[in-house]
Amino acid sequence: MIRKKEPQAPRIRSELNRPVLTRQLALQSRLTEMEISDEAWPLEKAENTEFSECRLTRVTMPPMGVKSYFIDVIISRCDLSNCDFSESTFRRVLFDHCRMTGTDLSRCSFQDTVFLNCALSYGNFSFSHFKSCRFHECDASFSSFSETRFQSFEITDCRLESAELFHSRLEGVDLSTCSIEGVALCGDELKGVIVNPSQAVDLARVLGIVIRE
Repeated sequence: MIRKKEPQAPRIRSELNRPVLTRQLALQSRLTEMEISDEAWPLEKAENTEFSECRLTRVTMPPMGVKSYFIDVIISRCDLSNCDFSESTFRRVLFDHCRMTGTDLSRCSFQDTVFLNCALSYGNFSFSHFKSCRFHECDASFSSFSETRFQSFEITDCRLESAELFHSRLEGVDLSTCSIEGVALCGDELKGVIVNPSQAVDLARVLGIVIRE
């Protein structure tokens, strides 16, 4: 079995600047080496923003459109529900215990990105590309991963009930520790996917295969 490449951790200095999150600061096109905690994002919309070597903790963002760049960022216990991050880029990013219900992460590029214990239900990851990424103990039920590419991808102990996986490349992805009841797919996605025996029976039924006991 080919060993998956471990995601690289965010490269962040131990001491960061701690500014007050003002409207003027949020309007900057690049935020670098900052630690922002217990703040509400002061803008209704922000686009083409780059976060580099930052730590965001308990930050709340309103539903807004953001085509952004996140490079070496830790996002912890933040509320990003219903935000639009479509077509954004994430490199060496950790999402830790974040609320991201209904968040649009479609057509994104993820590399060395980890989602840890995040609420991702009803999220949209369609047409995105994951490379050296990990999902652990996340709720991604009712989310869409349609036409998504996975390369050196790990997902463990996650909820994927009723998730859409249409035409995604799942070869080498191990779903055996996840709950996948009611997933929506066509069938071609299952080539090379790793599941446990119980899941194999459920997937057979999804595809209309009658199992005689």
